[in-house]
Amino acid sequence: MEDRSRTAAHTLSPYYGDGFRDRREALEATIDDLSADAGVPLDALRPLDELDGDAARGADAPAVVFATEADPVVAGLDRPVVWATPDPGVAGAAIDAGAADAIVWRPGDDIDLLTAKLGRLSAREDASSGADDGPPVALEREPADQERRPLAGDEHDATLYEYLVKTVGDAVYILDEDGRFTFVNDALCEMTGYDRAELLGSSVHRIKDDETVEEAEDALRELLRDYSGNEDGELSIAKLDVELVRKDGRRVPCTDRMTLRPHEDGSFSGTVGTLRDVSQQRRRERILNNLLRATQEMVREATAAGVAERVVDVAMNTIEAESAVVREHDPETDELVPIAVPDAVRDRLGDRPRYDADEGPVGTAFTENRVVSTDDLDHVDADLDETATYLPIGDTRTLSVGHRSDESFSTDGRQFLELLAATAESVFDRVDRDRERRRYQAAVEAADDMLFTLDEEREFTLVTNSLAATLGTTQSALVGTHVADVLADTGAVDDLLDPPAGPASATVETELVSREGEVIPARIAVSAIDGAGADGVVATVQDIRELRTARAEVSRQRRRFAELFETLTDPLVELSFEDDGATIRAVNDRFAALTDTEGSSLRDAPLSAVRASIPAAIADALAGLGDVDGTVEREVEIQTPRGLRYYLFRNVPYRDDGAERAFVVLTDITEVRQQETHLRVLHRLLRHNLRNQTNVILGRAGLVRSADSVEDAAEHAAAIEEASRSLVDASETAQAIQRTLRDGEGDSAPVPPAAIEERLVRLVRSVASEADVRIDVDVARPVPYDDAIHRAVAELLDNAVEFGTPDPKSAVEIRVVDFDEETVRIAVADDGPGIPDAEWSVVAGDREITQLQHASGLGLWLAKWVADMHGGDLRLVSADEDGTVIAVDLPVT
Repeated sequence: MEDRSRTAAHTLSPYYGDGFRDRREALEATIDDLSADAGVPLDALRPLDELDGDAARGADAPAVVFATEADPVVAGLDRPVVWATPDPGVAGAAIDAGAADAIVWRPGDDIDLLTAKLGRLSAREDASSGADDGPPVALEREPADQERRPLAGDEHDATLYEYLVKTVGDAVYILDEDGRFTFVNDALCEMTGYDRAELLGSSVHRIKDDETVEEAEDALRELLRDYSGNEDGELSIAKLDVELVRKDGRRVPCTDRMTLRPHEDGSFSGTVGTLRDVSQQRRRERILNNLLRATQEMVREATAAGVAERVVDVAMNTIEAESAVVREHDPETDELVPIAVPDAVRDRLGDRPRYDADEGPVGTAFTENRVVSTDDLDHVDADLDETATYLPIGDTRTLSVGHRSDESFSTDGRQFLELLAATAESVFDRVDRDRERRRYQAAVEAADDMLFTLDEEREFTLVTNSLAATLGTTQSALVGTHVADVLADTGAVDDLLDPPAGPASATVETELVSREGEVIPARIAVSAIDGAGADGVVATVQDIRELRTARAEVSRQRRRFAELFETLTDPLVELSFEDDGATIRAVNDRFAALTDTEGSSLRDAPLSAVRASIPAAIADALAGLGDVDGTVEREVEIQTPRGLRYYLFRNVPYRDDGAERAFVVLTDITEVRQQETHLRVLHRLLRHNLRNQTNVILGRAGLVRSADSVEDAAEHAAAIEEASRSLVDASETAQAIQRTLRDGEGDSAPVPPAAIEERLVRLVRSVASEADVRIDVDVARPVPYDDAIHRAVAELLDNAVEFGTPDPKSAVEIRVVDFDEETVRIAVADDGPGIPDAEWSVVAGDREITQLQHASGLGLWLAKWVADMHGGDLRLVSADEDGTVIAVDLPVT
């Protein structure tokens, strides 16, 4: 190593961080090398935490720090320091913290660059002390035209660039204008076999022939022309496939990437380029091409011996092996028997021996199913200077290859042999299957059962006599024809394309067609041949004509029941009861409509698994059946989009194959319940009103007869007239309610907001033209509004005008607003004192209908029934001294 020390060099103090604690011995060895061989004066190695407090050396003594990314960079370095680290980021941080220099370096790397850095620091320190022994030593040969030395951050970038270029895997070179090397890195020296001193200053012709140099010059001239015409001002890179001439005369195929070397003034001089060795890539291409050709040739072979011959031939010719042998396991003798030995190998080594299945390295490869390589060839009866590689081929064969032990047999060679063995395995498997197929073909053809085999094209390869006779033809006539030719439904062919692998079989029921056109119902069981469905299938055929007749009768009976099950107008569900609970076996569409899921999701599902999707009242009733013997009949009520619905829940228990089962019928009695409620309300109110008003009429009539004056009689007559009119109004109201409930469907079409407002204006004109009624429609979507809803709003408006306008300044307001994302609200607000609690509590369902007191609530009852009919609610929003607000909340779909 060149001595780069200076005579008056200043001694440096070395420090190491915690990240290098386990490499301290390596660092001390490096320091010894620097001191003894490179002449850089260094003290003893000490921990990094002593850097700031090392008073013995003085605060301005130069130092070198060996640190990793785990060691913090000391901020505000005020002494000359070189920071050596394997992390470029840490090197940059050290420069930013004030380090004089930094280097990307780790123990074990080349110390030339480290020597130069420390020598420069030591020399710089002496120069600052007044010593003048000449200029500091340069780190590397610099171009003659370089005019300035990088400072601070630039120096750090140059250090990193210098390190990367020296250690990059590709070969890097720089040529001057005369084509002479001005820079080469280690990779180029290694690639060419020249050392740096031999290349620097020499012509590029030393490693390239004239034709290659001329081609490169043409490419560079083309780059310059492209650059001149390029508006972006970017210089391209030329890529050439060349052959590098090594010092020993060997040629190395390479990819040469080069460009012109730019100056700061925009001019160019010389060339910058990289060379990448592609010989390995070319070798891989040749190996893969040989493997492809070998595969094609192996596939054409019909016997295992023929395939083995192809395997040893390609092994010998592709990697230039010294020997290659394929052996096959003989289960009777438990030996590995040679089945393919090239003549050249037999001439050189003689007949190759048999080996026991566990004998030697070939036995290890066979029994352990792994690749074995060895230089110990004592088991071979010849004096050989080579290496042997043994590879398993599937479960029954091996490949033995002898080859040179030098670098000519690379990793690529071993990978090629592994690929060759894997390819041969698949071909051997195919040959073995063909052999097995031929072996059982004779037995199958003589079988009495109906049986056939198909190839991958689904053409018959084998047919038994019994099957051919059933189809009215012969074996020879069927073999080679497509299976679709004998199927009534050609779609069934798809079921024969993908049978399960292994011993399992798939069963297909279809119909065969005989040569005379007779349709024969058949059940076909299909299995893959040798577990490989892509190579063909074997199938057995069962004539099921009698079975089909019996099944058709059962199917008719079942279909009749299924039609009855589905056409029932009531929701229907079938249950079975086991120890772990009830299971839903079947539901009709009307039952599924009551749930939050599809009927197919409910069938054969445990009740506990789908309970959340069934209305709670129904789910509870179904679950309770498992603990009850006999029939159950009860009422259940559920909330639906159409409002509250009432159902009569009834079960029909039965047994099937010893299992407890039951049908459950849900009869919708909502209309009956509603009609009952309507009649009770109307009967109660009308009877109450009729009794009161009749009493008024009778009493006043008596007073008319005994009146002393015409004026008294007229007063009583007016009271009789008012009572009579009240009866007529109540009757008309009752008829209107009956008509509204009878004609209303509860499924109103949405009406645009503008149309709603128009209808409300007409309503106010007809019902309360003299009252102060205000309309506020503030909705962003169409509103459900039909004649029944219109009638309900009219009743609420009439009540508000009559009872909610206590003085002339009173006003009534009709508001239509979006209550939430799923509901629209139609509210009527007035200034009245509100609805009596006794009357509202009955309408709201908090009191019995029998507690009705008078007929003034008919309008409220109509509004409630209309809201229920549409799946909505009638709500008393407020009733206090500020007025009353009654709202109809309707769902928006």
